[in-house]
Amino acid sequence: MLFERINASGVGLTIGSIGPSAAHTCVRNITFRNCTMYNTFKGIYLKSRPGQVGHTGEITNVTYENILISNATQWSIWIGPQQAGYKDACSLLWPFIPGTACPIPIGITWNNIILRNVTIDSPRLSPGVILGNSSNPMLNVLFDNVLVTKPGFLPWANHYYACEGVEGIAKGNTQPPPPCFKIIPF
Repeated sequence: MLFERINASGVGLTIGSIGPSAAHTCVRNITFRNCTMYNTFKGIYLKSRPGQVGHTGEITNVTYENILISNATQWSIWIGPQQAGYKDACSLLWPFIPGTACPIPIGITWNNIILRNVTIDSPRLSPGVILGNSSNPMLNVLFDNVLVTKPGFLPWANHYYACEGVEGIAKGNTQPPPPCFKIIPF
């Protein structure tokens, strides 16, 4: 599916909540292209939810291309577990309140997630969250020319992203790169 020339706001350009199921829940082959988000709450938002042990699901072949996010009030980029108020979800208060949890579902396979030519201007918080499960990490996550100008300092002033359980690559003019990504120079 192709979604293009969208002016979005609220929770932004969202995929999810994808939870594992006995029938293998999946979202594949989605492209968002030539979209803008001014004063949005969230920007790029891919989210999974918990499920039963042994159930599976996937989020694969998702591309965000030529995207502008300006003045996001929460996360400009969130790729990982859904923040919600239900049991086993990532707490809506995470990471700001000590002791809150953000469990990462194991049953979802993430593969081939591409952010290309994404400009984020003046986000109020640190640019984002990319959280995969260490026993089933996100694979082939690419940030190609993802440029953040004037990033917010909270909650991660020194590295700008929460980033774990991801095999990712940052290339082109990606600044700042997520700290767990391999950096490929021009």
